[in-house]
Amino acid sequence: MKNMKINLFLAMATLALSACQKDNEAVVTQGGNSLPAEMATVQFKMKTPALNLSNTRSISQAYGKNDLRIFAFRQNDEGNFLYVADVDKTNITGDENGIFSGSAELPVGVYQFIPAFGLPDPTGTDVSIPKPASTTNITDEMNITHNTGILPAIFLQEQGTTPTSYTLAVNNTPAQVNLNLKRSVARVDVMFVRGHKDGESYVEDPSDKSVFGTTTNLDSMGMSFTNINPTIKLMDGALVSGTPFNPSFSVKLPDALTEGTAPGNSTLGTEGGNNDFENILPEYIVNGGAHIYGPFVFPYESVAEDATPDMTTLSITVKSTYDETTKQYIRRTIEVPNVKLIRNQVTLVKIYVPGEDLFHTNTTFSVTINKAWDYNNESWGEAL
Repeated sequence: MKNMKINLFLAMATLALSACQKDNEAVVTQGGNSLPAEMATVQFKMKTPALNLSNTRSISQAYGKNDLRIFAFRQNDEGNFLYVADVDKTNITGDENGIFSGSAELPVGVYQFIPAFGLPDPTGTDVSIPKPASTTNITDEMNITHNTGILPAIFLQEQGTTPTSYTLAVNNTPAQVNLNLKRSVARVDVMFVRGHKDGESYVEDPSDKSVFGTTTNLDSMGMSFTNINPTIKLMDGALVSGTPFNPSFSVKLPDALTEGTAPGNSTLGTEGGNNDFENILPEYIVNGGAHIYGPFVFPYESVAEDATPDMTTLSITVKSTYDETTKQYIRRTIEVPNVKLIRNQVTLVKIYVPGEDLFHTNTTFSVTINKAWDYNNESWGEAL
């Protein structure tokens, strides 16, 4: 009888302990499944090559840690990875080299993550993504759509990335999550320089006078594109079929303008020259010339240097300040066909201005188109 009482007492104690543990575990319902109360620490390290938080300039937004997002998906009882939340970034810091590192806590379990940098939260009218719900599976099609206006410099994982599973458990060494992000947009910049054509090549003409004139300056500038792809995948930046649109952008002056001071030829975008397109300095540009940081757009082709992508036509409209000599504002339009848009590349449209200056010449402009960031190559074109 004594043995029976002891066994009964132990059994009751075990049941009571089990009931307490169940009460502590199930605190939140997530997609029809309960999240445990026990929390585990996870360490993150994310690299965003080519992102320099101190130097990034364009007609777009300024960037900082708040532009980083990490979407967390937890495995449920059926083996599906459902959205839990954006990871808390309180203990995650970023340095000037675009490396983000730190820790966060999540309920114990098996997770997969989708990182992104540059996506506004909440999204606005310019850029949108569907807000994930507790039933959103990581395999669902989650797309980023460029609706209108300014597109941020969005960084996502490489195209073709397969999510890695990480186990988060109490009293274990914190899981180490290493993620690499790559720029998922193209950018189009413009240079104005005095110059002339010598045979099949173009020659720059340094000048102490601004390419925008002595009685005028650049008052405003617009850039319009045809047939731009509006949608990419959140997972890896892969292109999504959609209806092309024709966005227009107003250049943010004077922030996007760099005026040249180099006594010789420009070295920006040249072989063996300066290809730091995140921090363009006056000495990279021929004296009298000017560089304009242009807008980001989604590319046609995300990969492959030897791909033959579709092309866009760029229309550049410029307006001068009031010309006291002619008593008018002067407007010019320059059409640039066959502009390639490839992921993680900046296209540099270089406009050679003959004659006096941009606003006081009736001569045909000559245009070259250079590529940078991932690699350099060159094509040629003419514009009226």
